[in-house]
Amino acid sequence: MKRDILFESELAFALLEPEQRGPLTLAYAQMAAKVIDRSGLVELIAKWEKADQKYRGGARPNLNSRAVLILWLMMLREHEPAQVTWFTSALTNRMTEEVADVLGVRRDSSVSPGAYYDRASRATHRILKLIDDEPLVNRRKRLTKAEYEESNALLRGDPDRIAVLEHRRRRFGNMLLEATAKMLPKRFWPDKVSLVIDATIVPLFAHGRSKAQKEKMDAFGILSVEPDAGYWVREGDHKDDGTKTKDKMKYGMEIELPVLVSPDPLRPNSVPNIALGIDQHVPGTDPTGAARRLFDDIVERGYVLDHLIGDRAYFPGARKEVLQNPMRAHGAKLVMDYKRDELGLRDQIEGAILVEGTLYSPSMPKVLINATKDFYDATKADAEDTGLTKRERKRRYDEREQQWRDKLKSREIYVVRLKELPKGPKAVYLCPAVGPGATMTCKLKDIHKTRKAGPVNLLPAVNVPPADARGGLCNNSHSVTINRDEIGKYLQHYAFESEQWRLWYNGPRSAVEVFNAYLKDPTTYGLDVLGRRRLRGMAANFFLSAMTVAAANLQKIAEFLLETQERTIDKALKQASPLNRSGRSRKSSASQRVNAYLQETAYARMKENADPPTILRA
Repeated sequence: MKRDILFESELAFALLEPEQRGPLTLAYAQMAAKVIDRSGLVELIAKWEKADQKYRGGARPNLNSRAVLILWLMMLREHEPAQVTWFTSALTNRMTEEVADVLGVRRDSSVSPGAYYDRASRATHRILKLIDDEPLVNRRKRLTKAEYEESNALLRGDPDRIAVLEHRRRRFGNMLLEATAKMLPKRFWPDKVSLVIDATIVPLFAHGRSKAQKEKMDAFGILSVEPDAGYWVREGDHKDDGTKTKDKMKYGMEIELPVLVSPDPLRPNSVPNIALGIDQHVPGTDPTGAARRLFDDIVERGYVLDHLIGDRAYFPGARKEVLQNPMRAHGAKLVMDYKRDELGLRDQIEGAILVEGTLYSPSMPKVLINATKDFYDATKADAEDTGLTKRERKRRYDEREQQWRDKLKSREIYVVRLKELPKGPKAVYLCPAVGPGATMTCKLKDIHKTRKAGPVNLLPAVNVPPADARGGLCNNSHSVTINRDEIGKYLQHYAFESEQWRLWYNGPRSAVEVFNAYLKDPTTYGLDVLGRRRLRGMAANFFLSAMTVAAANLQKIAEFLLETQERTIDKALKQASPLNRSGRSRKSSASQRVNAYLQETAYARMKENADPPTILRA
């Protein structure tokens, strides 16, 4: 019988494996090492290990925490799947001597691939154990409902220990992302940071159990292999209420990301949109608490807040004492949207009325108070009117929108003005009929003594508000002190739907959605692709999510620096930058275009033996 023997060429083909993509990039290794060393995580992990150490002595691990963190960050920056198999392949097949020196790894050809896999798995789980605030006795199998409850009772019996682990987890993620943010040169950082916050679902490689299914289970019912996660629902607050169908749901965890945006909405490309922090929670569960912790941590790191933008889940969805008031105490300017039942008059204080986040005089007519609510109700009725053609519906909408915009403009004369910048929750406000900046006249106020010289009769006269609507704003001669914390839930910096509001809300909200999509692009980071992350547990999901966001931050910063360099080159050459050209070509990246320019310039210098241009010397 003829033996089946593979020739050398056939054997070489058979030995090819998809994960063998060539040597690891030295530049990526050096970059990742710089980030990890700057972050201080290696020293912090050593401190945590010492605090948790129960026994003295023991052999040193073959892979230390520094090498593990650097290699995971490298892999995710190179868009590799976040799996221990690929991690092991990088150690055994793709590690050059130069990269091994950067990681501080001692290569040993006598160690089998299986042993390297065990080393990689143990080294990673040593770190995960230090930040696992959702521990289980066994994650190698699916637990019954009774086993899960017993495990929870056993491991969560020490709430102080769980609080320590939870604090560690958050600190790990924020320190890692802070180190990536510091890769952006100081000259590009604004004096104050403006942030937009949002949550995005990270699906897990597991079959979930909905809230309704769990309630119907007996003690022997089998739970998901990831029992601590939950279903994310597309509508509303994304929380599983037991009524939604699975085609509109994803099983996983939500991560909260505060993303940096430009301090000038007219120049959105003046900073890279990168995440300055990360938190994790069950979908729809306490997003406002996560936002508060993230913002507080960012302030503790030395940042000064400017604008804060969020969707309705945060502003005004949070309780004012949890999020809105503390953020104003940090000096933040809040920008928010409202549900339809939150439009119009929301509150009244010292005679001033709060309408869609702005304080107005009580003399403002009801037709202006309800302008936005009436517009939304009318457009909704038109949309439901089946007798209208598409063209008629569009014509009506345009007419109604113009009328609504005119009413919003008419509100401006009734705005209650700040007399001086607030230094705490209490602020001094002026009636719009008082002072040099008066915008209207009212019989309750004598503006002649406080106005600048000029034609008083040009200011519109308003009706005197009824006696029961008056407060300090009307009864005091000039100003009134208002405690903004009392109306803090809906109060915002810009008038709702004004031009400034649209600039500050629409642009940043688009930026955070783009960043989330950037993380989930299946051709690069694939945070939305189930099979790319196989490590089990909430700590593992957080670890890999934080590493993915860190890798995305680094790429965002690199792209920003390249585009900035390209604009500088184009300015020196007196040509339009691709970012400013209509019909911008997508056939090449900023990196390719800058490299092409450098190569052309180098060739020209070589030919002419000329000095390099100023842009390159800089």
